Amino acid sequence: MIANRPADERQQVLRSREFSGLATAVGGPKNGTFSLCSAAYLDNGDGVTGIGQGTYESTGKHRWRTENFVQISDGRRVRGEGEMDLAARSWKGTLFEMRMSLFHSV
Repeated sequence: MIANRPADERQQVLRSREFSGLATAVGGPKNGTFSLCSAAYLDNGDGVTGIGQGTYESTGKHRWRTENFVQISDGRRVRGEGEMDLAARSWKGTLFEMRMSLFHSV
């Protein structure tokens, strides 16, 4: 489960995750790729879904560095980077909203 909350006063998105059950990843025991599907339920009752992919790399016993990109159903794109601690069942990192820039030649 991934639950996102609206941006706080510093315009930061808050995210919590729960990892349990089966997962599918491609790669060796130390690094590889993953794909994800998620749903977020906002404080106002609305919900959004996301689909994305990323990479993982072992940084020690039960610790994994992750980087991912997610396309959200409301049109936003988010990049995340952080570290997952399986023993503590936590992920600490930063989410960045990706903005498209358009370049016009004159």
